[in-house]
Amino acid sequence: TIDFKEQDQKQAQKSGSGDTKDSQISQTQSNNTLPQKKIVNNGTAIAFYEGKKAAVVNEDVLKGLGWIDCTSKFNTVKLHNINTEKLKNATITLQQKECNIKQKASINNGTPSLHLDLFVKAKIIAVEDEKIISISNLSEYFDKALEEKLQELVMEESSKACEFQREHNLDILNFYQVFNTQIHNEWQNYLKTLDNKDEYATKIQVFVKTYLTQAN
Repeated sequence: TIDFKEQDQKQAQKSGSGDTKDSQISQTQSNNTLPQKKIVNNGTAIAFYEGKKAAVVNEDVLKGLGWIDCTSKFNTVKLHNINTEKLKNATITLQQKECNIKQKASINNGTPSLHLDLFVKAKIIAVEDEKIISISNLSEYFDKALEEKLQELVMEESSKACEFQREHNLDILNFYQVFNTQIHNEWQNYLKTLDNKDEYATKIQVFVKTYLTQAN
């Protein structure tokens, strides 16, 4: 979503003023005839269902959705409080290079479950800890602890996305297709047990496991 925000008139005039009389006249005419507005991108989106606006999706939910379907193309992600043999309470900045996903659908005790394995390849682009700030020879800081921290981050963000889907009864990530393809008969029988089969999105439990390897 893109919003427009009223711009401070004095600031707009100052930023647009020139050194010559002609430019000042032109700017004055522009200020008198055109509204001064700034384009604002707050990182939100809108979900539609059957052609109608269903819900506003905030930035946190969008991040989680990107992880769950493995389309997250973040430039960087920061992992905080990293402790290894070489680092103490460090912040590691990762840049994703590749992401693959393995999905497994099942129905256990009447509850549809979707297990997702995320295979992420990333490289370290910055290291900050109490003693050093390093931007070279960063591969030596790659450690199993990074995978654990990434797992925590992915779980936190993907949980927000799943809660959003359940709360608004929206299947943004098309979980229906995953269940219908992998366990078709069992899925169709499950839908018959629901009072309203269109509410299946509120029932699905999602479990995400992240595997991190170092990219070249």
